[in-house]
Amino acid sequence: MLLVNKRLVRYCLIFFSTLLIMSNAYSSVSKYKIKGISGELYDNVDKRLQLLDKQDNLEPFERSHILKQNIVKALQPYGYYTPSIQLQGNTIIIEKGLAVTIHQINLTILGAGKPIYSKLPKKLPIEVGKIFNSEQYEDAKQQLFDIAEQHGYLNSKMITSQASVNIFSHQATIAIIFDTGQQYHFGQASFSDKTYYAKDFLARYLNFKPGMP
Repeated sequence: MLLVNKRLVRYCLIFFSTLLIMSNAYSSVSKYKIKGISGELYDNVDKRLQLLDKQDNLEPFERSHILKQNIVKALQPYGYYTPSIQLQGNTIIIEKGLAVTIHQINLTILGAGKPIYSKLPKKLPIEVGKIFNSEQYEDAKQQLFDIAEQHGYLNSKMITSQASVNIFSHQATIAIIFDTGQQYHFGQASFSDKTYYAKDFLARYLNFKPGMP
């Protein structure tokens, strides 16, 4: 009898676990049917609408207004600021419209490390003519910090970073002023007297020399 109970408990656990997994799977998409967009645009819109699904106390007009606001905000990181949105019950038809492209990039490098940026091994992810993508814009700024750090400029700082979007001309202008600061160099390495290994032996494993950045 005890064996039967154990099996029953085990089957119940499997059954309810399956229900929980199915419930999570269904809750990973919104209740709306989205048409007109795909890929990362679709995914980002759907994520925002999932949050809106949880707000049950909204009036129809208010829900419609908030729905459109959330769709616009979901498309903006990918360069689409003026979409056309039609609501037909639970079906949403989206025309993403013209993309905002980068019209001008004003990049100014200050500090002792300025010369290293004239020989970049690869281009920054932002370029004139490309669609303005806010994630790529943030990546570009981070790359400036990464390059400075790799060359020993550990106190670099962003003086100005601004992206201005004109939704009428569908153009973005980017202005960045970055200061590398001063370069740091390795000094003379020293080892504790309490080490169990000879200092000459440990010195073999150093991958830098005094004076290197």
